[in-house]
Amino acid sequence: MHVHIITADNCRPPSYGFKYARGFLQNGCTVTHSNYRYLQLHRTSLTNKLLNKHLLSRVTKLAPDLVFVLKGETILPETIKKLNAEGIPTAVQVLDEYTGIYYPSGRIQAINEYEYTFSFDKQYARQLKKTNKNSYYLPVAADETLHKELIPWEQREEKYDLSFFGTYWKEREDALTKLSHYKLAINGNNWTKKCQVPTLKKSIIGKPLDASKTMADLNKSILLAHATKINMNNHHAQSIDEGLNYRLYELASTNSFQLTNHVKGIQHQYIPKKEIVTYHDEEEFKEKVAYYLEHPEERQRISERGHKRTLREHLYKHRTKKVVGIVRKK
Repeated sequence: MHVHIITADNCRPPSYGFKYARGFLQNGCTVTHSNYRYLQLHRTSLTNKLLNKHLLSRVTKLAPDLVFVLKGETILPETIKKLNAEGIPTAVQVLDEYTGIYYPSGRIQAINEYEYTFSFDKQYARQLKKTNKNSYYLPVAADETLHKELIPWEQREEKYDLSFFGTYWKEREDALTKLSHYKLAINGNNWTKKCQVPTLKKSIIGKPLDASKTMADLNKSILLAHATKINMNNHHAQSIDEGLNYRLYELASTNSFQLTNHVKGIQHQYIPKKEIVTYHDEEEFKEKVAYYLEHPEERQRISERGHKRTLREHLYKHRTKKVVGIVRKK
């Protein structure tokens, strides 16, 4: 099967395009790709139309067995309609809430034109199923060649009690201020510029890392996770029903301990208290932080079980295998 991936990057490691491409390759597919944000031409209406015209021409000439779009918010409905008319099956992987409720610029314009839709959260899969019978739940995943254990547990120097990796929001600053009595590590966009709390400013570690753009940043983020006793993971409100985020799978793949907020259905992917540790509210979060800081053996056991579960079930090769099976069956 020839799969043409349309993504927002160049498909080089450690980009998301690369991760999905490698997954399809592991399932015996031939893979080509295009970038729907090439040279940032998607930013204006006129240049985006030209870019869509180029995408349509390129894909039509390649005549793949499947066009697999990663999000593709600026791909125009008529582009997908014309590909369908050419007899080229089209599919989209929904990676965020797709109507623009949280991020207006993230609305997927062509969502109703795809032959297949795959959604990271079951809630969105159910919504799309109402108008498209070929709508499926397909969670995100980890790539074991990128998100890997760099330092064995017994050799790690855990310098930090807690680490937080993510963009600055005032709500996050307020929440982390309550944890400033711990040895904190914070990394992400705008923290140095916007954080006004002196105790938190001391906890900002280096320049913001972009673990999906450069291998150097990815490896630094893994080393930070290894240097931390408890890696905090907080899902966005868009995660409603088993819509686990990238960070959860990627931390588990690197064999790093994490404490994540509870998401409905998480138990179907990782067993709570055995393969993952979750919390429901602030009080439970504080209790579990205090407990697991004092129980390193349990942290290691839970992390290793979650790591094994990830390698067994939650890699991109597993996700793309489902896509290939569905398309081939039809």
